This record gives sequence, structure tokens and C-alpha cells, in this order.
Amino acid sequence: MNKIQTVELVEVLPTAIWIESDFFGSQSVMLQHQGCEAFEYARFNYDYRYTSNAGIYAAAANLAKQLGAVEPIEYRHRAIPEPATEPKP
Repeated sequence: MNKIQTVELVEVLPTAIWIESDFFGSQSVMLQHQGCEAFEYARFNYDYRYTSNAGIYAAAANLAKQLGAVEPIEYRHRAIPEPATEPKP
């Protein structure tokens, strides 16, 4: 019979979880492990015909909590991207 290998857990890196809103009202649940780039885990798009601000805020907050976020959840605003400029001749 084969012996089951065991491992020793050396360190658990903390994961930051927050919600970012953009110019159009969409909410993104963001994750970031220490020393890594931020990752957009899920995006809740806003469209006045189908969604409400309260609904997408609640959906984003519920998902963030399921992933381990604690109250109060941090909310951030994404910067409006700079328009691309064309090279001058």
C-alpha cells in the first residue's frame, strides 16, 4: 500500500477583497493576494432596463462576503480611463 504524502503549510497569504464601481454603474468584486496583481473575480453590469443600483450592490456585496470579505466591505471607484491619443505626424 502506498503511503499518503503530507505537506506542511508554511504561510497563508492574506487575500484582499473589495468592490469597485465604474463610471457606468457596474460593480466588480476584486481579489488580490499579497504580492500579486488585482483580479476581477466577477462583474455585475448595470443597465437601467434590467437592473437596479441597489440590486447589483447587494449581489456584489453578497458574493464578496461568500468569498471571505468582512463588514464593512471596502468600496472603490475606478478611474475613468484616459482617451487614446493618436500619434502626431
